[in-house]
Amino acid sequence: MRISLDNPSEESLDRLSLMAMPSVAAEGGVERMMMRALRDAFHPSESTEAFLNEYEKVFKRHVDKVLVITSAGGRRSKKMEPEQARWLFLQRFLNRVLLVRLLEDKGWFQFDGRLDYLAALYDDWSSNPGPYAFYQRLALVFFNALSQPSAEARALLRPQVGEVPYLGRGLFTPELFEREFASEEGLGVIPDEMFEDLLGPRGLLRRREFTSSEGVPEVLETAVSPEVLSHLYSQAASRSGEPVGTSEQQRSSRAKIADQLGISQNEPTLSRSQALALIHKLGEVHIYDAPCGTGTKLVASLTEMIRVYELAQKAADQQAESSSVVARRLLNQNLKGLDQDDLSVQTARFRLALAVLGLDNDKVPRPLPDLSQVIMTGQPLRSEQKLTEGPMRELKAAFEWSTLDQKPNKGLRHGCLRTVAAFLNSDGGELLIGVDDAGEPVGLEGDYSLQADANSRDGFEGRFREAMKNHLEPMPLNAVRVEFEDRDGRDICVVKVEPQAGVTYLVRKDPKNGQMLEEIYVRDGNRTLNLSGRSRDQFILTRRA
Repeated sequence: MRISLDNPSEESLDRLSLMAMPSVAAEGGVERMMMRALRDAFHPSESTEAFLNEYEKVFKRHVDKVLVITSAGGRRSKKMEPEQARWLFLQRFLNRVLLVRLLEDKGWFQFDGRLDYLAALYDDWSSNPGPYAFYQRLALVFFNALSQPSAEARALLRPQVGEVPYLGRGLFTPELFEREFASEEGLGVIPDEMFEDLLGPRGLLRRREFTSSEGVPEVLETAVSPEVLSHLYSQAASRSGEPVGTSEQQRSSRAKIADQLGISQNEPTLSRSQALALIHKLGEVHIYDAPCGTGTKLVASLTEMIRVYELAQKAADQQAESSSVVARRLLNQNLKGLDQDDLSVQTARFRLALAVLGLDNDKVPRPLPDLSQVIMTGQPLRSEQKLTEGPMRELKAAFEWSTLDQKPNKGLRHGCLRTVAAFLNSDGGELLIGVDDAGEPVGLEGDYSLQADANSRDGFEGRFREAMKNHLEPMPLNAVRVEFEDRDGRDICVVKVEPQAGVTYLVRKDPKNGQMLEEIYVRDGNRTLNLSGRSRDQFILTRRA
């Protein structure tokens, strides 16, 4: 626990007071009594429970005082009752308050030279509130400053909001129902008394220690962390079964990702070639969680993928990228979540944002990806509706774009072409490109970025057919149809293949010696097999008979 001798927090003083020794030794002696005092003072669950209880009291004390103001036209959301809308609006706005409070330890936020940003902002407002509510000051921070990419524009807001970074627009763009609370009278819909309870001299967020670090608290760590807040929201949303911490999910994610990659769950011993292959394979790992709840599984998966990537980078003797760069890339391309509960969706985005921003050690953070495209609101597909692989269906996430490295990788197209060759040599089938192994659409945006054609679909089809012409012999004329579908707002390519008489060869250059290879692929259940030896000879004789 960090204690400032010049200005100790009330939380620090509370913890220290619990260590005070009574004048009379209890049974078991001084040593046992000291251990009990230390346990009571620093046990994480005790501190966590106290924070959750007090936060809930503050919330319930003020939620009914939130003003439900309709827009100028009198329009209000038809999907929820006023009480539900009021509750959701308040919790969503407080999510942003808590996000900034958790990030204060990064030093990115300053007001009047103070790093305790929210407390400083509140003190400035309370000294001269004028005609505006403190909610309006915070709305200026969230909806204007933090979502403003122009440093010059943020400088114009400096007298009201201080020094703040650009964090991206995903978390700081008001949702439709939030905009419906706006009126010609302004945005003062949360009572100032609530912010006094949170940020005033005796406010909850002012007294408590906070940390942006994700993970199970250490034995002597009593600071409020992102996962503790997730537990708070899980309780508020009446969810059950989701663990408080990420340790259990971390172990589960480690096992699943290790299984997909074919490596040990511990720190594997890798040669340089194995490490390079592992980095490539990581780009093909896609984690989809529905319903995603408050994002515990996704945070654990992101953490584990970063760990594996760093191990592989070290073994490959490559120049190391920062964890925050890798995290943003994985978040943008390899993780997807879906939930029908609006508060859970917003909280999952909040958790992932903290997981990524918590890795930043720079003076100025990089903007976050658009988290509205990572965690979406919707009804998860039933298992029978999901796309699955089978003898006549294969799924591929991309054609020539590495989602992990965020750059072209023509080596990936071999996987698509060999599937087409196998269907031609078997009973036909369909190849879906832009769909991950879990059957969830991930789209073709990466592949589209490689072409100059204004019509993305036409350009993609042209590249795909050119690859078939160069690598499939004989060319499958009229046996392959290329179509496109929109699934959940994402383009996927559906390659429908009819069986072709004779033998179709996949021709490619051997990367080891440069010699030309003529490979024969067939389908065997859900697998694509490369025939060799007697199996190859027998297949050729049978197909040509």
